[in-house]
Amino acid sequence: MSINILYHTQSIIGYVYVRTFYEGGACIFKLCPQDRLVRCTICINADVQSRGNVERTIMPIPTGTHKNYARIDVPRIYCQKCCKLHQIDLRFVEKSGREN
Repeated sequence: MSINILYHTQSIIGYVYVRTFYEGGACIFKLCPQDRLVRCTICINADVQSRGNVERTIMPIPTGTHKNYARIDVPRIYCQKCCKLHQIDLRFVEKSGREN
């Protein structure tokens, strides 16, 4: 599968397609962010240290009759400039009303 399909149907930009697998009748796309997205979301600094990953599963816009999910390894980063530890933003995911 090509990332083009996810780009054109889901507006997912800047992620690398890893593989597709099926669980319980649902189609799951495994994605990882490109290196250019791994920057501080507060000050946009690229001088960050990796502190592991958090796996997030999101439900993109439905296509067809099967449930689709995107499973993404979201990097946890420590910014050298603003001294904050946080996850990178998933630009294509709507912001919820919750604040961290």
